[in-house]
Amino acid sequence: KTGAKLAWIPRRAGERGALDAGLLPIDGRNTSEIVTATGSAIKGLVVGGVSPEDVDGDLMSAIEKAQFVVSLETRHTDVTAEADVVLPVAVVTEKAGTFRNWEGRDRTFGAVIPTPGALSDADVLGELARELGKSLSVTDFWATATKPALKADSASTETVGNGQAVLSTWRHLLDKGSLQSGEPYLAATARVAVVRVSPATAQKLNLVDGATATVSCCGNSASAPLIVTAGMSDDVVWLPANSEGSSLNLSSGCVVDVAKGGN
Repeated sequence: KTGAKLAWIPRRAGERGALDAGLLPIDGRNTSEIVTATGSAIKGLVVGGVSPEDVDGDLMSAIEKAQFVVSLETRHTDVTAEADVVLPVAVVTEKAGTFRNWEGRDRTFGAVIPTPGALSDADVLGELARELGKSLSVTDFWATATKPALKADSASTETVGNGQAVLSTWRHLLDKGSLQSGEPYLAATARVAVVRVSPATAQKLNLVDGATATVSCCGNSASAPLIVTAGMSDDVVWLPANSEGSSLNLSSGCVVDVAKGGN
């Protein structure tokens, strides 16, 4: 035993701080449940800085079903194109704040370009809440809430059939995200999408290292070079989310079909 421990290194700078500030819901719906309920139990949406590919479920379909949509954004997106009201918010260079790194250390910063009248997304959301007679103060919230223990269940491979595997996926630091818009040279440094499986899974599915493999589910498919990777769990296939040529719009744990050759 080496005493090594697992550590989560977030993809985005604000993720650790957002979780510590109360991002995960204690009462109410999570993102997938909000998307599902829109058009029935939920009539309106407030969408802040979210791209459709960031969300589990069909966000654009939910926006079409909503009676009223407010978008908080710094740039034109697919969401702003469909929103009833777009409220501009300050970009990171226009506001002071704090990023919390993956170790839990706070890194404060000042406004690089002070802009009179510029409001952060948190300020705008707070003003909307006050107009509705509500308070979104994080301090007040944690004074009365009980923080739940974070837990997750591992995906089961017992339901895997012939030619199938359990999908493991996450986004690379550089992919087809909106912040690469207008930055072709930065986007060009992104990792090339690959499919990864264990040696036993490659043998079971008749896949060849270096050859093209196709992962498919629910009418969508993605093809990429295969890398046989020692140390991976059997009956699991890795494919990056939202990279060029590999946007399945599926979450980890889904059972997918895996076959050799391109689509």
